[in-house]
Amino acid sequence: MSRPLPFLLGAVVLALAIPALSAAPASAAPGDATLTVVHGVRGLVADVRLDDALVLSGFAPERVTDPLSVTPGSHHLQVWPSGAATSTPPVIDQQITVTAGEQATLGIGLGPDGKALVTIFDDRGLLTDAGSTALAVRGLANAAPMKVVAGSRTVAESLANTQQQVQQIPPGTYPVSVAPSDGSAASVPAQDVPLVAGRAVVLYLIGSQADSTLGWVAQTIRPADAAAPRRVDTGVGPVPAAGTVGGTALVLGLPLALLGAVALRRRLLPA
Repeated sequence: MSRPLPFLLGAVVLALAIPALSAAPASAAPGDATLTVVHGVRGLVADVRLDDALVLSGFAPERVTDPLSVTPGSHHLQVWPSGAATSTPPVIDQQITVTAGEQATLGIGLGPDGKALVTIFDDRGLLTDAGSTALAVRGLANAAPMKVVAGSRTVAESLANTQQQVQQIPPGTYPVSVAPSDGSAASVPAQDVPLVAGRAVVLYLIGSQADSTLGWVAQTIRPADAAAPRRVDTGVGPVPAAGTVGGTALVLGLPLALLGAVALRRRLLPA
């Protein structure tokens, strides 16, 4: 049977105190890209490095970070199990490229081969205007293509790994269900998802179909005029860890201060 569905619906934000030796967080520079990180690999508590700088330590599965501001260009992204030596092979070793002004989510999930993989999803255009409501579904699972239905609306006929589908849907609460596109039995039980005007809810399908561990992690995206992201300066080498929030150690160090807060998930359990 499938596990209860993990959801993060709305942000529960915990502020971090800045250590005395750390610089104050830099504001986002004009033209920077904005990245949010979603962790969708169960069982992998991760240390994440960007251009050799440790940006997330002890990053737990089914978590979503606050937006981070990153300079445009190509960056070297590596992920290790938390505490593993960097001399050992990382579980993810990828180059990612972001463009000026890009607003995106970096999803850590499973590829078609079952190995950990990073996919960048473009968050721009999810909301057509300030009062619109959107529901997006994105594939981070090792699974066959899935049909996703919200109420009587088909959001995706065949959601595949690393792909996304978006629907503009009026505000309300919708039961969202997912089943293989071939018409076989549902893989994830229906779950009520509230949609609010001016917000986009993004559901990430995570887990493994073969292991019956499919589930959702949810993210709420607001218009670009929401709270400003924190700046991440990369290429400065390792930095010390500095405290834990919600099981995820957030890295703060000279000359950068990272991740002023982290959004914690709430669970909605099936009835």
